[in-house]
Amino acid sequence: MAPDFDGDPEQAERAVQQRPEGLRQKVAQLTAMRQHIDAIRITERGQSVAVTVNSEGVPVDVRFDESSRAMTGAELSREFMAVLHRAQSKIGDRVAEATRGTVGEQPSTGGDRNR
Repeated sequence: MAPDFDGDPEQAERAVQQRPEGLRQKVAQLTAMRQHIDAIRITERGQSVAVTVNSEGVPVDVRFDESSRAMTGAELSREFMAVLHRAQSKIGDRVAEATRGTVGEQPSTGGDRNR
């Protein structure tokens, strides 16, 4: 639906002139949000392993302590996967937090915007 300027060409002109500044502000907000999201690191620890993941859930650091030497490969693998999944399960909340902190609450993008 087109904006209604009540036939006022000056109001229409002001709206057109303000639009680029609004777009620049939105780009700056989205850039800041992306930087905050890219900086997210989540570390979870088990008895023998610590795993750090980035905002995409990719492990960026894995640490095994001395007790891991006494574990079988299967035990260590199970612990690693459990700790990895715990870290990955926290990503959504952290990304949402970063989004709210930079661009605030946004309306849903689903559905018809003209309703």
